[in-house]
Order: sequence, then C-alpha cells, then structure tokens
Amino acid sequence: MAFTDLIKGQAGRISIVLTVVALAPVVLPLVARAARPAVRAVLKAGVIAYEKGRETLAEGREMVNDVVAEVRAELEEKHAAQVGELLPTGDEAGMEISASAVERSEEAAAGELKKTA
Repeated sequence: MAFTDLIKGQAGRISIVLTVVALAPVVLPLVARAARPAVRAVLKAGVIAYEKGRETLAEGREMVNDVVAEVRAELEEKHAAQVGELLPTGDEAGMEISASAVERSEEAAAGELKKTA
C-alpha cells in the first residue's frame, strides 16, 4: 500500500515522471534494438504482399484485355459478315450491274418501239 500512497500525492507523481525521464535514454535504445527485427519482419511482409498484389493485378488486367480483344474481333467479324451480305462482291457485283444494264436497255428499246409504232 505504500506505493499507492506515494502515487496519490503530488510528490509521488513528480518522482515517477522524473524516473521515466531519467531512464528514457537508457530504455528507448534497448527497446528500439529489440523492436527492430520485428519492424523489419512486418515491413518485409508488407513489401512481399504489395509485390504479389501487383503481379495478381497485372495478370487480371492481361486476362481482361484478352477477353476484350476477343469480343472486339467477334464484333468486327460479325460486322464484316453483315456488310458482306448487303454489298455484293466479286462476280456477283458485276453480274448484277450487267443484268440491270440489260434490263434498262431492253426497257429503252421497248419504249422506242412503242414510239415508232
């Protein structure tokens, strides 16, 4: 009980503060030396976790970019197929133009025959 009585008084509080201040230069370096390996271990684990997270995010980003590229290729292929259906290509285009030209010339000839008849 004597210690608690000492702390209760003003002089007791002052003596505790003075003791802590006097021992701080001795105790703090000891605590710092003892805590250094623990601090290093925590920082090392943090750096390893950070690097692993960066790798995981890079792999995820690459996977998303691959999927986006596949989707774009599919859309371009679908668009090209739709355009190909609408626009004739190659010999079909020439045949359609020739057929329409023949039809027009036949209509023109029929029109002239009507005028002369």
